[in-house]
Amino acid sequence: MKHSVLHHSERGSVIIWILVAIGLFAALGFAFSKSSSNSISLLEDEQLEAKLNQFIAYGNDLRQTIKRLELRGCDETEISFYNTEPTASNHNNPNAPADGSCNVFSPNGGGLTWLIIPEKLKRTMGSAFALSSWDNYKIVGRTAVIGVGTSASDLTLLFVKSRNNPTAVKLCNILNDRYSIIYDIDAGAESVNTNDLDGFDGTYYAVPWAATTIGDGLTEFVGHKTGCFRESHGGSQLVYYHVIKAR
Repeated sequence: MKHSVLHHSERGSVIIWILVAIGLFAALGFAFSKSSSNSISLLEDEQLEAKLNQFIAYGNDLRQTIKRLELRGCDETEISFYNTEPTASNHNNPNAPADGSCNVFSPNGGGLTWLIIPEKLKRTMGSAFALSSWDNYKIVGRTAVIGVGTSASDLTLLFVKSRNNPTAVKLCNILNDRYSIIYDIDAGAESVNTNDLDGFDGTYYAVPWAATTIGDGLTEFVGHKTGCFRESHGGSQLVYYHVIKAR
């Protein structure tokens, strides 16, 4: 009888140790899974930062190139962003010299290369419009930022994407944090309508085209040449902007 009780006791102890081991493995698995998830999230953030850095650098290159062309004698109305790249459509400027000397992307002019945003990044951020011309970005001369230059329209690099995509929202927040812009995407929207904006054709507006003044509704962006906000027209577009020529 004593042997039987001891046997049952040992068997019970083994079961307990098995359950403990299972619990430990489960805890370790959860911890590993959480760590892996955090690592993936951190990697994704770093990749977004890298893409953001590339786009900001591109805007700065555009700004410096425009200055260089103007020093060579190009008038601000002659600056051209025409390019044969399909995503660079609607940027023809009839005022530009035929030899390409005032073209930002011509070997005879600025010599820059039109930045092509990778398809994967475009898909993860979500397209804001069905228009193919908005598939990447545009450079327009119909917007102005309050506190940047005068009240006249500036040359601005615009990148419009869907607010409904978490990646686009995250990128927007990262950008604003970098420039110390305290802005809650869900709390406010700027009274701006980018739907009908065409690429720069040499024409500036003395007073910005209707509903294209940044900082009018959201004072957080006053004086900031770069930022990201939600526009009120449509409600679901996030607008990344970068002033490349303040006027």
